[in-house]
Amino acid sequence: MGLSKRPTELRFRYLDPVRDDAELERIIWCPWEGEALSGIKYAVIVENKDTYQTMPPIAQGICIWGSGRAVSDAVPAVPALRDMRIVYWGDMDADGLEILSTLRESGIECDSILMDCDAYDRYHRFGTDRTERSAKIAMREPKPTPGLQSAERRLYERLCADKTIAYRRIEQERIPMRDAVDELRKLGIPVESIENQDLPI
Repeated sequence: MGLSKRPTELRFRYLDPVRDDAELERIIWCPWEGEALSGIKYAVIVENKDTYQTMPPIAQGICIWGSGRAVSDAVPAVPALRDMRIVYWGDMDADGLEILSTLRESGIECDSILMDCDAYDRYHRFGTDRTERSAKIAMREPKPTPGLQSAERRLYERLCADKTIAYRRIEQERIPMRDAVDELRKLGIPVESIENQDLPI
């Protein structure tokens, strides 16, 4: 029909508490070059909106709402992000790990948190065998994932093809934010302390 392609969006919010526009959400169209990310050193990419909205303050930081696989196209199209320390935190499921792999394959250097077998074993009580649309998650053949590190790949293979596990998905918003903060700090991300963080339901 000759319709133009919808532009790729990148949605983020400032986390730096000293900025006048802290917590202000921005949407930029990709590819994009501009000044909105000037002075930002840290970016935390999350998969789910609840986590995006509750990420605590980080000096010189932003939180990016990955919105599923869209992040793999959007992030590489924003040159300013290539100079930042990037951490990806997605759901512990096959899709989340494939997104992480694709992001790295696009040339983006990033760490991950809470996306390995140790994390799965720690939080498996929050697992589900259903998608966000309540469909049963089926076993599947693992794809090549050259962007995954060995610990991430082991979890990916387990989630895809291990017949003994009960749950093939742990949503990130089920994990207490204070635990994620601890993992971010281990990577040198200057997250402010949080208090009275509720446990997942």
